[in-house]
Amino acid sequence: EGLEPGEYSIIVLHDENNNNKMDFDTTRMPTEDYGSSNNSFHMGPPSFESSKFEVKNIDVTLEIRF
Repeated sequence: EGLEPGEYSIIVLHDENNNNKMDFDTTRMPTEDYGSSNNSFHMGPPSFESSKFEVKNIDVTLEIRF
């Protein structure tokens, strides 16, 4: 609530071990669940362009997959 109209992007991380960072295995694949707006999944972190959404004068609902 209360966001100014504009373009936004969200990335979320389930920091399972509470070390305040995303953990990776030896092949650099994430070992903790994460997701982003627009559910954009590519090799590497999601970009702003692939995960952006627009906030206008109406409610916005997002479903983010982990």
